[in-house]
Amino acid sequence: MPLTKPRKSSDLGLLTVSAATGLLFSAVVAFALGLGETNLDTDVPSQLCQDEDQARVAQLVKILQRNRPTDAPVLERAVDALNIARRECLYGCSDVAAAHYDWLTHWLDKQK
Repeated sequence: MPLTKPRKSSDLGLLTVSAATGLLFSAVVAFALGLGETNLDTDVPSQLCQDEDQARVAQLVKILQRNRPTDAPVLERAVDALNIARRECLYGCSDVAAAHYDWLTHWLDKQK
């Protein structure tokens, strides 16, 4: 079995430069076509989102007030779910956000 030569560092450098050039070209094309921009409607979220958000926060306050050692993972998961729902509201997807808020409501009710 013949021994293979170790790769030269110049081969690795050439590969790195090629990959970097390709990524840079892709980024330039994406921004030139406007694909890198996200249009967020930063106006006030819908009233449905605001009401649902306040109701879920009130549920979280109750869990925080009972202060059980077993509540830490519940709070962590609830805050993650709340952030997802808020993000959906920010993007204007109120129906998707409502589904997230509903899931959070039922899940928090089970944690009593």
